[in-house]
Amino acid sequence: RAPALVNTSAEAADNNFAKAPSGTTSSSSERFYLHSTAPDVYDNTKDIGLVLFRNVTVKKTAADDPNTPVEGAEFTIYGPYNSLADAQSASLSSAESLGTYITRANGEVSLGHRNWFQYYVIVETKAAPGYLLDSATFTNTDGVLEKYTGTGTANPAWVLTVPGDGVTNTNQVVNVTNIRQARVDL
Repeated sequence: RAPALVNTSAEAADNNFAKAPSGTTSSSSERFYLHSTAPDVYDNTKDIGLVLFRNVTVKKTAADDPNTPVEGAEFTIYGPYNSLADAQSASLSSAESLGTYITRANGEVSLGHRNWFQYYVIVETKAAPGYLLDSATFTNTDGVLEKYTGTGTANPAWVLTVPGDGVTNTNQVVNVTNIRQARVDL
């Protein structure tokens, strides 16, 4: 029998994610129950405990040569946040930090498994030696990045957004470039 009404209460918007303890990189779903809210009302908003993850990798290259990987750039990831507005207004405090990562010789660093339906802020906290921090730019082929416009940091930062309906790639790469620092001796 078709449902007579769909539950639109605040409970229906609950995503069931529990914030992970500080220092860990995983989240869990809280205990939940499927129940009828009235004889002719079916609550179809409850999940069944499946949590989709995506692997996020930062790939750092020189702005003047995309074939030159950059080792030693430092990134911090913050979150998770439930909306773009929450991510944009985040204070980016140490309590919200999920970890700091440094690019390897191949210019890459994995930021780990992140929840598919949540938002994160990625901050370049330190440029690699010989590169300018404030020149950082980003690209992403899956369209899951937006520039961070909040006041939590003056460093280059981006919001990792929730992928759109057409995105099925679970390995998302954030390409970041920096301009090389010039030194002139007179």
